[in-house]
Formats: sequence, structure tokens, C-alpha cells
Amino acid sequence: MREKINCMTSAELRATIAELRPQDVRDLVERDHEVLAARQARNSLTEQLRQAEMDVKQAKHQMYSWRSAHPLLARLHDLGLMPSRFLVKCNEIRAAADTEALKLAPRVHDATQYARNIENEVESRVRLEQAPVHEHIAELERLERQKVIRELTEQCQTPERNDVRSAGETLMEYRMTARSR
Repeated sequence: MREKINCMTSAELRATIAELRPQDVRDLVERDHEVLAARQARNSLTEQLRQAEMDVKQAKHQMYSWRSAHPLLARLHDLGLMPSRFLVKCNEIRAAADTEALKLAPRVHDATQYARNIENEVESRVRLEQAPVHEHIAELERLERQKVIRELTEQCQTPERNDVRSAGETLMEYRMTARSR
């Protein structure tokens, strides 16, 4: 392998490095099945919590609207003289949704922490797996830099007459231009 690398030009070596370079760690973490499953569980719990909170708000809004539309009946209900089945039902719905939200909040927190932990574990595992490849690429990049320097040095030492004028020719032309002025 070393002999093959020595025969390559810097451009060929650069292409080889590009082929060997592993995928980005974040991309691999994002696509990992454990990470996806943990996020799905978290998202599901988050959605359940959001729905419970919406149910609480809706029940409160319905109770407020009914109380605004029926102030006398609401007052009688509050005094315990004439209970409203509607308010009782809305209050039960609100209480059940409140209880559900209180149960779900810590579960959402735990699921979020679990998802973060899984992401960190997968990222560590991927970095560990990619370490030898990155070391090899670093060595190849060092060799590529050396090749570039060597190639540039060779180009400077063997100038082509059509493309590069010698320093002497440039100096003579400059002097002639200066004299003519």
C-alpha cells in the first residue's frame, strides 16, 4: 500500500483521501436505530402531554364560556344549591387531564434524558470506531502536503519556456521599458 501511495500524485492522493473519509458523526447518530427509537418514544410522550394540556385548556374554556352565558346557574352551582351537570362533567374532564399531564411531565423529562444519553453513547461509539480511519487519513493528508510541496518545487526547478519567463528575461524587459520612457 505504501508503494502505491508513493506512486500517486497529490491529486490522486487527495481523491483517495476523499474516498476513505467516513461519514459525519452527527449524520450517523441521526440515523441510528436506537436514537430514532428513543426520539420516537420521547415524541410520543410529548404529544400525549401536549394533548392533555390542551384538554385542560379546553375544559377550562368551556367552563368559562358556560359560566359567562349562565351567570345565575353558575352562582347556584358554586353555592351548591343547584349543581350543573355540564360544569361537573367539564371539571371531571379537566381534573383527569390535569392528572394525566402531571403523570406525563416526568415521563417526558425521563424520555428526553434517555434520548440524550443514547445519542451520546452512539456518538462515542461511532467516534471510537472511526478513530483508526481518521488516524490513517491524517497520515495520508500529511503525505499529500509533502507531495504538493515536492510537486511545486519540481515545477519551479523545471520552468517551461512558453509559460514561465526566466527572471533574467523579465529583468531585461523591465530595463528596456524603463529606458524607453
